[in-house]
Amino acid sequence: MQMNTPSKPDTAGTGPAVQEIDLSSVLRALWASKFFIAGVAFMTMMIFGYYAFAVAEDRYAATTDLVLEARDNLVVDIESVLSGNSLDDQAINTELEIITSRKTISDLVDRLDLMSDPEFNGSLREPPRFSVGIAVNAIAQMVRRVIPRSEEAPQAAEESGGSELSEEDRIRFGVESRVGASIRASAKFDTYILQITATTASREKSALLANTLAEVYLENQINTKFEATQYAVEWLSDRVSELEIELRERESALRDLRAQSTLISSETLEGMGIRAKDMRDRLLNEEENRDRLQAALDSLRTTATGTPEEIVLALDDPILNRLMNDIRNGSTSARTAFDARVARLLAERESALNRSEAQRAALQTSYDRLLEETRQQSEDLIRIEQEEREVLALQVLYDTFLARLKETTIQIGLQSADSRVLSEAIPGYPVAPRRMMLLFMGVVLGTILGTAIVLLRELTNTRFRTVEELEHQVGVGVLAQVPRMEIRKRDQLLDYLRNQPTSPAVESLRNLRTSILMSNVDNPPKVILFTSSLPGEGKTTLSIGLSQNLAAIERRVLLIDCDTRRKSLNFYFDINPKGGITTVLAGQTTLEEAITPVKDGFDILMAGETGGNSVDLFSSNGFKALMEQARETYDMIILDTPPVRVVPDARVLGAVADAIVYCVLWDNTPKAVVQEGLREFASVGRPVTGLVLSQVNIRRMQKYGYGGYNYYGYKSYT
Repeated sequence: MQMNTPSKPDTAGTGPAVQEIDLSSVLRALWASKFFIAGVAFMTMMIFGYYAFAVAEDRYAATTDLVLEARDNLVVDIESVLSGNSLDDQAINTELEIITSRKTISDLVDRLDLMSDPEFNGSLREPPRFSVGIAVNAIAQMVRRVIPRSEEAPQAAEESGGSELSEEDRIRFGVESRVGASIRASAKFDTYILQITATTASREKSALLANTLAEVYLENQINTKFEATQYAVEWLSDRVSELEIELRERESALRDLRAQSTLISSETLEGMGIRAKDMRDRLLNEEENRDRLQAALDSLRTTATGTPEEIVLALDDPILNRLMNDIRNGSTSARTAFDARVARLLAERESALNRSEAQRAALQTSYDRLLEETRQQSEDLIRIEQEEREVLALQVLYDTFLARLKETTIQIGLQSADSRVLSEAIPGYPVAPRRMMLLFMGVVLGTILGTAIVLLRELTNTRFRTVEELEHQVGVGVLAQVPRMEIRKRDQLLDYLRNQPTSPAVESLRNLRTSILMSNVDNPPKVILFTSSLPGEGKTTLSIGLSQNLAAIERRVLLIDCDTRRKSLNFYFDINPKGGITTVLAGQTTLEEAITPVKDGFDILMAGETGGNSVDLFSSNGFKALMEQARETYDMIILDTPPVRVVPDARVLGAVADAIVYCVLWDNTPKAVVQEGLREFASVGRPVTGLVLSQVNIRRMQKYGYGGYNYYGYKSYT
């Protein structure tokens, strides 16, 4: 599977490329892991099934239906005392909250004595031998033993005043919580019907809880109304008493005010106003008469100083006219009589003016006295009328409250709930566990879990599983991918190569041989170095297999064991050589004497014993001369070297090699390790010729959805 494919390969082999998710590879991986996913789903289904059929307790639900009434059917209309419920959403939701409130649940617990029910009172149940809670408590106790409690804790508890709940209160709180959790209140959509559903471990208990809770709820409604009515009666009684006392005080004050006032009635006050108006008119007439008399007197006084003719002309008095004639006739006494007559007229006029002024003054005094009396009487009338209005208002308020008190008193015995039971609950029906649903959920969750595991395994994969992935990640071509050989011991390798010439592993070795020889057509490599990142990646197996394949095409092949530390070839061949590389370089034996032929047609040069530094050994001129001598004698030379990430021998030996084959263990070697190993060769100027994906597990490759089909053709062809 190639879930992480780069958009541009790293041709230098020194870093990862930009990666993206290949959806087709994901689907192939999921399909290839279908049995694993099915197994996880089956295990999860078994776990859920065990819980559903062996652990989970049966639960039964019973429902009581209530109808929420809009108004009370009251005998008398008392709008201020307990009107019915409004039926908007807020009111319905409020009633639902009241049904499941802690007070209602507490009354239910007391009514049915649920404190004695082991289903709700956990302290009455026998503790299980094992549970998560027991395990947690045990761990907590162990922690307390290891970590001593602070001495401040008891002191803090004492200072808190012992506000923690007592054991009995905690038990009751737990019972009420469990009972509340078993109760559900809801409203049917677009109706005034409330539903109380109780879920317990017993059919009968569920019905009993639902019906009893409905009774408690209705009783609480009636009690609430009764308490409200009783409070209203008490309040109205107090208010009526206060109003009666205040009314009596006001009436007494009104009587006192009437007694203190001289006012007979409002009609009398109206008559006094009429009299005042008449008197004012008379006073105005007297003032006009006085002014007229004053004017006449002033005119007479002015005239009296004139000639007799002027006086007679101005006064037009008959006596003065007669006397004037006498004066003209020469009567001497007429003049005296004429003056006396003028003086008398003047005195009369003054006397009339004085009488008019006296009358005006008397009228003014009477008028002022009448006005003052009228003003005083008006003020008394206003006070009396105001007091009468207040008394009347108090009387109306008193009568209203007294009537409301009588109505409310009658209403005390006529209270009814705002709801009524539409249908009582019957023995409950099973609601849990929903075994088939749990099994289905187990399958679904198991499938999801298995899929997640497969995807997580693929997304977090840091190993190489395909040739394409290997080439794209490191930027170096892959010469071959070699399946794992079905051998248990290393000394069985040559027998397998001889006896299974058409097996996928042997065929892949032939492909490797062809790839190496064709890597440089003009100048085919003669010295081929096999190495890897870490031990156990199959480089020695590939070295031996390639040697056997090259010998099969009549090539003279020399296989050299360059691992002077582990001497890997000793595990594959049961031979006793006369020497090795170390003895040849030391001059103890010749190259021909140290080389050992095997019956598969190729020769072997063992590492030999060394006590020095192998890097210095392979860097010596003697080793270079040895390699030159081998080149003259053999067609192909195979170097089996140590892992490049462990020791530097392979990098040193790369100087004498024509081709470097880098082995990568399938689905095992980390990608970063391979890239680091390639950088080791690049640092000494010896890039790797090609890679080999070794020990491929064909079955697992097919399981992962990779290219296991590459090997299908071998069996059908052979």
